[in-house]
Parts: sequence; structure tokens; C-alpha cells
Amino acid sequence: KTADKPLWEPHIISAAELRRKAFPTLVWTVDGLLPEGVCVLAGKPKSKKSWLALGICVGVASSGRAFSYYDVTGGRVLYLDLESNQRRMQSRLRSIIGDHGAWPDTLDIVTEWKRGDEGIALLNGYCDAHTDTRLIVIDIWARFRSRIDPKANPYDQDYEALQALNAWAESRH
Repeated sequence: KTADKPLWEPHIISAAELRRKAFPTLVWTVDGLLPEGVCVLAGKPKSKKSWLALGICVGVASSGRAFSYYDVTGGRVLYLDLESNQRRMQSRLRSIIGDHGAWPDTLDIVTEWKRGDEGIALLNGYCDAHTDTRLIVIDIWARFRSRIDPKANPYDQDYEALQALNAWAESRH
């Protein structure tokens, strides 16, 4: 406690104060579907999550539309394909784009990346080198987050790791 205010007081905001507070406009990478910041795409194994993410990546990197429907904010895309290889990614892109469409040179694909804080530091370096980066996909989370302690609560460890990534993402917009 300080002389004037208890320690907890700076964290309180009244509804009236919140009403007057101005926030920057939320930027949508995929209109109405994918805002800036960390978003988690979760589902059962083999439920085509990677295909969905890759389709969004192609739309954003092509500055077109995602799935020929959703407006996107175009820009460079980094796809961390941490469970696959270049052969499989080529095959998937061929299925999505075909042989006659333009394959975007603003879609960067990586199959190996550091984990945890080292991985975030690499993301920072990538974004510094590519200031037009709009979207980063991490596929799969289990191979990006720091290794978990088998004796600790996995939910708590994922939550903490996602908070670090979200803080980074918010700082980079």
C-alpha cells in the first residue's frame, strides 16, 4: 500500500471510465473471423485444421479472399509447419492453388523452429526483417511451446505459454 492508494486500486476501472476510454480500431486479418492477436484453432486430430489455416494463409499472402469468400488484410505470412515437411506442404498448396494459379512469394514456410522464448525471439527477428508480416501460423502448438513438465498441470503451462505469445503478438500488432 502506498500513502494515497492501496496496491490493488490501479487495476480497477469503473464502467463509466471504461465507456470514455478510446481504443484503436481492431484490425481484422480475415474480416469478421480472425482479428489481430493470438487466436487458437482447435479441434479433433485429423479434422483438417491445417488445411483451414493454410487456406487462410494463401488468401492473406495473395491479398485476395480467404476461401473466395472472406475479405482479408493482405500481407506477408509465415507458416510454421512443425509437424510436416516441404513435400507435404507442396502437395497441399498444389491442391489449394493448383498448377496454374500464382503461388505467393509472400507466403514463407518453415519446417523447423525453436521453442518457447527462443521461438518468440525468432518471430521477433522475422517480423523485424519482414515489416509487412500480417499473419503467423504455428502448426502445431505442441511443437512450439516450451516442453512441458509432466508433473505440472498441462492447462496451466499452456495458458502461461500462450500469455507470453499473446503479449508478444499484441506488442507487434
